[in-house]
Amino acid sequence: MSPVPDWQVQSLDIDVKTPLIRYNAQRMHSHIPRLNLCLLRAKMLCPQIIGAPGYDESMSPAYQNLYDTICDKINISNHTSLLFTSHEHLEGKTIHASNFAIQAARQGIRSLLIDSNLHCPVLDFLFLGAHCMYGLTYILEKHIEWHDAVRETGFPNLDLLPAGRMIDERIDAINSSAMSALIHLLIEEYDLLVLDCPPLQHGTGTLFLAGIVDKMVLITGSGNNITRINETVTSLPDHVQDKILGYITNSFQIPRDNTTANDGYA
Repeated sequence: MSPVPDWQVQSLDIDVKTPLIRYNAQRMHSHIPRLNLCLLRAKMLCPQIIGAPGYDESMSPAYQNLYDTICDKINISNHTSLLFTSHEHLEGKTIHASNFAIQAARQGIRSLLIDSNLHCPVLDFLFLGAHCMYGLTYILEKHIEWHDAVRETGFPNLDLLPAGRMIDERIDAINSSAMSALIHLLIEEYDLLVLDCPPLQHGTGTLFLAGIVDKMVLITGSGNNITRINETVTSLPDHVQDKILGYITNSFQIPRDNTTANDGYA
């Protein structure tokens, strides 16, 4: 085992019990179109989103604590961009990104939540109740302007830029000059950008975006001890390490068996 790195990622001191459901995505992929798989993921995540049917209000203090802790470390109301990601699949990044954006909007901060998961998006289902073809993909392909894709979420001060048309998993569209230009444009229009990004293991797009945004929050499962977290962080490029604001630990237990697959991410 390698020694604990000298550099220590700073914990946000958040310990959130998020009961994520792991499912056999590999088996589902053979029977269910990818869009339906996204809908299924959204249905499982929906009760964890603030204000959604079935949401457990006892979770609200934890998300308020998350919001307050991040605000102590960075001014999020001054045209700030914040990226949420995880090392692996199903560690809760979509839930935390969404709830942080909702908390910021409730504080009067004009916020835009961006779904950068172009291969398996769910934020349109979660906030709008249906899939949106017109979104980030079409903007990057220069078919539409950004303001034609942004949607109101129902939460005052919170807009959503959905991923739009899903693209082939072999294409890493967010790793592009068009994406960089879009982020710089949007940050002038909103007080806060919150990006829900693919896991670090899923292509290079998230690493590219980390070089553009102001700060990055890493979501990790409770099974990852500080040694493994530090090893993960120190394996990242220096410019990405410098952007990490801290990590959030999800205190949930996931049963592991031979039928469980990691395809799809939350």
